[in-house]
Amino acid sequence: MKLAIYNHFLGESALYPKVAYDSYMKVAREVDYAFQSGFGRGFQTDRGHIFLKYGLPDDRVIVNDDPSAPPYEIWVYNFVERTGQSPGKFLFYNEVLDNASYVLLHSTVRGEINEPQWRRYLYSRSAEEFGDADQVQGTDIGDNVGRYADQYFADF
Repeated sequence: MKLAIYNHFLGESALYPKVAYDSYMKVAREVDYAFQSGFGRGFQTDRGHIFLKYGLPDDRVIVNDDPSAPPYEIWVYNFVERTGQSPGKFLFYNEVLDNASYVLLHSTVRGEINEPQWRRYLYSRSAEEFGDADQVQGTDIGDNVGRYADQYFADF
């Protein structure tokens, strides 16, 4: 395992693999601190994983006051180098309301979770307001006060 890690950072910087390793570990420690929870290390969380994989998002929308949804965050990357996509978006939500356990619900980036029914999961507290009766493939959610997730996700 150590040899694999060494070879990875040797590929990053042939002359100074330790500098590349130290630089990555500095970011990993910052991510660990920023996204830590009582259930694990910050880099083990969905937000930490995406941050380490794609870097700092270009835009970040944090919503804690939507009356019919748990807290959620939308991260936007203007250009995703790994996939060549523009833009790349991620939606994390905190279903357990513990201030740290944000889970990736939906993304537009190839290879990441893509959940067409993300609105239904996010607004599951208001299931009686779903826009259509199709519980299996339906994606619509009724409009109501304070529901801006769809608008935020489309605008950024």
